[in-house]
Amino acid sequence: MPLYDIRPSDESTLRLEIFRKGLLAGERHILFFDRYFGEIRYDRQDAEQSNMRFVVQSRSCTCKDKWLTRKQREKVVSFTLRKMLASDRFPEIEFTSTSVTKKASHHYDVLGDLTIRGLTRPTFIQVVARQIGEERLEFDGEAIVRMKDYDMEPPTAVLGFAGTKNKMRLRFLFWAERIRADAAAD
Repeated sequence: MPLYDIRPSDESTLRLEIFRKGLLAGERHILFFDRYFGEIRYDRQDAEQSNMRFVVQSRSCTCKDKWLTRKQREKVVSFTLRKMLASDRFPEIEFTSTSVTKKASHHYDVLGDLTIRGLTRPTFIQVVARQIGEERLEFDGEAIVRMKDYDMEPPTAVLGFAGTKNKMRLRFLFWAERIRADAAAD
């Protein structure tokens, strides 16, 4: 089964969306991660035999929210790294698939284990996968993650009138490059 390499690129993104509530309902923080790696074993003929794994360096988090000032974005990142992700103790976030179910042409439900803060929980990711020639794959995925499942307290502010919801959305668009068999053997 062909092996594809997941690496950051100008075309790939990995982000975590944190939804606001209270006075700031409708707003969301979008945190990008620019250091990650992984692999996808993809069988075009029998995609349900495919699997994927990716690891995110939690300290590579950045906030690009246009509705915040630079100083506010820095506070969001600092809080995320120290309190939510505890990145000094848990520098990696990891996902490993355990099963793939085809739902429609190019659409899959991927079940796997997501580890955040040293806690591993089963997680369901909806994925759209497209083979681009023989050398590239496009994997577009989304999962809903609950903070409390990973012992994270949703932050509150302004005397409880604003804060964040318990759920976060993990979104990624990976352009994975095929690893040639002779290169993988090196």
